[in-house]
Amino acid sequence: MHAEKRTSDDHVLTDVEERGSHNPPNNDSLSLKSGAKIDILSRISAGGEGTIYNISDPDLVCKVYHFDKRTTDRQQKIRLMLDKRMSYEGICWPKDEVLNQKGETVGYIMQKAQGVELARSLWQRPLLEKHFPLWDKFDTVRLALTILDKINYLHSHDILIGDINASNILVKDADKVYFIDTDSYQVDGLPCPVGTIHFTPPEFQGKDWSKTPRELGHELFAVATLLFMIMLPGKAPYASQGGGDIKDSISKGDFPYSLKERGDREKMPAGVWRYCWSHLPDYIQNGFYHTFHRSGNLKDMSNRLSVEEWINRFARYERDLKDGTLIQQDPDAIRLFPPDYNNKDNLKEEGL
Repeated sequence: MHAEKRTSDDHVLTDVEERGSHNPPNNDSLSLKSGAKIDILSRISAGGEGTIYNISDPDLVCKVYHFDKRTTDRQQKIRLMLDKRMSYEGICWPKDEVLNQKGETVGYIMQKAQGVELARSLWQRPLLEKHFPLWDKFDTVRLALTILDKINYLHSHDILIGDINASNILVKDADKVYFIDTDSYQVDGLPCPVGTIHFTPPEFQGKDWSKTPRELGHELFAVATLLFMIMLPGKAPYASQGGGDIKDSISKGDFPYSLKERGDREKMPAGVWRYCWSHLPDYIQNGFYHTFHRSGNLKDMSNRLSVEEWINRFARYERDLKDGTLIQQDPDAIRLFPPDYNNKDNLKEEGL
C-alpha cells in the first residue's frame, strides 16, 4: 500500500503523488485554458518542480507541476507571464495554462526545446568531443553571441533570468540554443527563487533568492560568468590552484587569472586552463579581469559590462577570427584547447 500524507486542504496524497508521478496526476484529462484538450504522448524528463511531456503538437511540450508545487503564487506568475505574450525563438516561454478536470492550473505548455544541456556538452571535454567533435573557438564565440542575443531580448523587456546556469540552456548547434525553466525568471519584481553560487555576485552572496529581487547589475555578473565558462569550457572564474571556498573567493574578488601587465600567476589553474586564458584576445581578457578581480574597474554592479557591450566585444572576436586577424598573430587562437602558454615544452613539463 502507498503511504499517505494529508495536506492543508485535506487532500490525501499517496507517496507516489507526493514525489511527483511520471504520469499526469490522477491520470487527469488535461486541457488548455483556451479550451483545447491535451493528448499526453510520453514523458521527457522530471525535475524538482514537475514533469515535462511530449504532446500531440510536435512543436510544443507540456510541463505539469508536482502536486506540492501547484501554489497560488505560481499560478499568478504563469498568468502574468502569459499576459506579456513573449515570443522569441529559443526562449521557451509559457504559451497557455494547463488545467485538470477540476479547472485547476497544474502547468503550462511551451515551445519544445532541442539539444543537449550546456553542462553536459561544452562544459565536459569528453562530452564536447562527443556532441560537437568539429567545434573550434569560432563555434564557441558564435554560441556566446547566440546566448547573448536571447539574454538581450529578455533584458529589453525588463525580465531577468535570475538563475543563469548551464543546466537551463540546451544547445543544438552554435546558432540554435534553447532557454528552459523560464517560469523561474524574475518578472515584474517577482523574485527568481533559485540560484547558483558560482553565478552569484559578491554583493548578493548570502541573500535569500526567494525573497530578494535581483537587479540588472547582479545579472550582469552572472552573464560574465557564463561567458567565461564558455571560453574556458566549464571552468568557473574563481576556481584556482589549490582550491578554496568559491563563495569566499567571489566575495574577496580573488580572481586567479592575470593580465600580461599585472598580477602573479600563483593561483592560476595549471595546464590547459591557463593556455585557454592566454590565447584570448586582450579585449575579452580585460572584460573578464576587470569584472572579476578585486582591483577591476568593472567589479561594482553599477559598472559591469552590459549585454550590448559584451555583444560588441564578441562580435569583434568573431570578425577577428573570421578574417584571420587573430590567427595571423596566434595560430592557436582558433583552438578550443590551445597547446601551450609560452611554448609547447610546457605541456611536457606538466604531463599534459
